[in-house]
Amino acid sequence: MIDDKRPEKVKRRCGFSNGLCVSSGGNFGGMGLWWRDINAQIKGYSNHHIEVEVMDNANNPHWREVGVHGQESNNLMMEGRLALVLSNLDGWATNTLGDLKRRLELAEQRLTELQRRNPDAVTQCEASSKEINELCHLQESYWHIWAKANEFRDGDKNSNYFHRKANQRRKRNFIKGLFD
Repeated sequence: MIDDKRPEKVKRRCGFSNGLCVSSGGNFGGMGLWWRDINAQIKGYSNHHIEVEVMDNANNPHWREVGVHGQESNNLMMEGRLALVLSNLDGWATNTLGDLKRRLELAEQRLTELQRRNPDAVTQCEASSKEINELCHLQESYWHIWAKANEFRDGDKNSNYFHRKANQRRKRNFIKGLFD
């Protein structure tokens, strides 16, 4: 067990004026967070985390630091990151793409109408075609990010199948020996 006196000595030797040291509980946990020359307030702590809010000159919250330690924290951090990615993806999709399917349909209708009405309007057709390509690229980006988020959340569900196939192929292609 490490008490909080040893990290306090290290904090002072390193020249940090402020901070928090948390004792370990047995052979695990225990951590410290130190700072100097900034205005920070400790919002909460335990054996496995310290949460600090850094204030600006007007004493308003500027940013927040959460230090996490231990095996349990890795799972919590991954779950938190996944939730953040999914919520950001939804917000990004709504703000950036809007109703992408509808926008793509309207752009294709405009291009078809331009081609039917005035076959010599090459520059307008090129501009409309460029818009369709950009919308298709946005749609592809959206689905690529969505697939990555799902893979991150669910893992690769086909890995067992592909592992069996690879082992089967390795056994079939194995050369036991050469004959002269």
